[in-house]
Amino acid sequence: MSKRLIYILLYLSSLLTITYNLYPIDIYTCLSGDCEKGEGKIRYSDGSIFTGLLIEGIPNGYGEMIYANGKKVTGNWKNGTAYGRCTSLLKDGRYFEGNYVDGLPNGM
Repeated sequence: MSKRLIYILLYLSSLLTITYNLYPIDIYTCLSGDCEKGEGKIRYSDGSIFTGLLIEGIPNGYGEMIYANGKKVTGNWKNGTAYGRCTSLLKDGRYFEGNYVDGLPNGM
């Protein structure tokens, strides 16, 4: 598979991710820790799980989101979106490491 095709697929996958962020999933279950203002682990109603720093159930700071579709994003989060230095690992093994802006890989 060409490198360009991999970037395109990662970009499209990220667009799906930002959809979650534009329309926040308000329903979540705190699985452990302090999910209102601190480190915790939450499960959203769609099955996605976030582990890391939270403010009122919204990822803010360093953490890892494992989406229901198997995509895993690890890094910095700002108001529920991946922001800054992050890595993405798709279920099929494709991988991206770099800067994210507003939930999308920057520079693709």
